[in-house]
Amino acid sequence: TGCVMRKLGAGGALAVSVLAASGSAVMAFDVHPGLPAVASKPKAPAVTLRATIDLARQRMTVTSNGKRLYRWRISSGKLGHETPPGTFKPSWMARQWYSRKYDMAPMPYSVFFNQGIATHGTSAVSRLGRPASHGCIRLHTANARRFYHLVRRHGKAATRITVTGRAKQRRSVARRSRRGSGARRNRYSLGAYNRVAVSRPARRSTRRINFRRSVYRSYR
Repeated sequence: TGCVMRKLGAGGALAVSVLAASGSAVMAFDVHPGLPAVASKPKAPAVTLRATIDLARQRMTVTSNGKRLYRWRISSGKLGHETPPGTFKPSWMARQWYSRKYDMAPMPYSVFFNQGIATHGTSAVSRLGRPASHGCIRLHTANARRFYHLVRRHGKAATRITVTGRAKQRRSVARRSRRGSGARRNRYSLGAYNRVAVSRPARRSTRRINFRRSVYRSYR
């Protein structure tokens, strides 16, 4: 191995030529001290797969290379567990996952994109089209499987998941149901029954006393 140092021009920059012999191959390169080092970064892959989740309409649209492939019904986070909006890149995937936070609930074909939030299949297909989850995006299991394999084919780096809008939560319906059930409980509660059963004999006894007093006063 040989090393040669030489001074370049009036600028005074040093160039170091290094010759490294490895077998029959000889490599030569120059190092210029004082000059900023430019690190070559690998070029990020182009985004070819996009999933747009509309919380207001409870729909998920999947496009590949600008062409729409699917549009599915979903269930996003319910009241108190709303799905946060934003644009995310998938972080990790699992063919079969069980939620450690919610009683080991099955999450088939999970694609996690925002910490513990993922798109996954569900057996509660009757609730698709309205908020029902704890923050995740529920899909029909067949649709979750299609999206899972699409992400594997395109790669996580070339996939983007965008969550937009705001889900319509059914607050008024919940309040009416609670109010109605409370009224029924007050109407048929044990306390109301006791008030009716006890008050009638009390009124009768009062009438008898008043009647006796009036008779006594008339003959006095």
